[in-house]
Amino acid sequence: MRAKITPLKIDTFHVVKSVLEFISMVPENTVSVDDLFASYPIEIDFNHYQSDSLIKVEMNIFVNAKKKQPGYKIEVKSEGYFKIDSEGLNESQLFNLQVISTTSIMINNIRNIMSQLTAFAPIGVYILPTIDINNLINEKAKQAERQHQ
Repeated sequence: MRAKITPLKIDTFHVVKSVLEFISMVPENTVSVDDLFASYPIEIDFNHYQSDSLIKVEMNIFVNAKKKQPGYKIEVKSEGYFKIDSEGLNESQLFNLQVISTTSIMINNIRNIMSQLTAFAPIGVYILPTIDINNLINEKAKQAERQHQ
């Protein structure tokens, strides 16, 4: 099947900060690595900025930030720049590309960075789980609403 290219173009993606810290594990800990990784709290913060022709997305993803679990503490801060040809798009299509698609692309890029960071780390590769983008965006909107009250 031939893939259709969207009007959204990723211009650049930069990692502006990446941190991997190993937190020693207790030898008696019988939790599997998969269960350990699944227990990590994940925090995602992001902001979208838009000019006429450019969308900038800043995103920070923190895994096990407060070091509550042994293993890894990971932090990746990044920024991505996108261009969009909005000609012929309705509001819903434009929103999907500007917010949902850019957020998803950023998370996927950071997932790759986290996998690379942990590729040679003591307990193996950490792959950021799939994220419910709609929930993330809705929670961000609620947070913004609370801050403006």
